[in-house]
Amino acid sequence: MLEYYTGADISDFSRNGAAHNFEFYRFNAREPDSFREMRAAAAFDVILDDGSHMSFHQQQTLVLLWDKLKPGGLFIIENLQWQPLDDKFVPKTAELLAKFDDDLAFKDHPLGAGLARIRASLAQQPEIFFESYFKTGGAHDKPKLAVLIKGPSI
Repeated sequence: MLEYYTGADISDFSRNGAAHNFEFYRFNAREPDSFREMRAAAAFDVILDDGSHMSFHQQQTLVLLWDKLKPGGLFIIENLQWQPLDDKFVPKTAELLAKFDDDLAFKDHPLGAGLARIRASLAQQPEIFFESYFKTGGAHDKPKLAVLIKGPSI
C-alpha cells in the first residue's frame, strides 16, 4: 500500500486529502495555466493520465507534466481509442506515439517542440497496449493504453 499519493482532477477532491495521505491538485487540460501548482510540486514516480481523453488534452498534459516525472518513471495514458469530432487538428495519441521515432512526426504539431524534447529523453519507444473486442465482421483491436518510460537524466 502507498504511504502517500498525489492526485489531480478537474473536480475538487481535496476534502479527501488529509484523511487519506493524499495531496490533491486541481487543473483543467483546456487551461495550461491551471497546471502551474502541480508543476511546482516534487517529482513523481508514476503519472497516470485518465483525463478528458481528447487527444490534444492527452498530448498537452504529457508535455506539461513530463518534467515532473523522475528518471525511470512511468507516464501512462489511458483511453487512446476515443477522439471527439472537434479534436481533429492533432493526430490521435496512439497514432502519434506509434510514430514517435519519426523525425517528421511533430513537424506541424502545435506541441511539436515539447514532444521532440520528450522523445529525446525516453528510455525506449512508447509501448502501446491494445484491447481486443468482437463485433460484426470479426475481431478488432483498438489502442487502449500507452506507457512511456523516462530515461536517465543527462
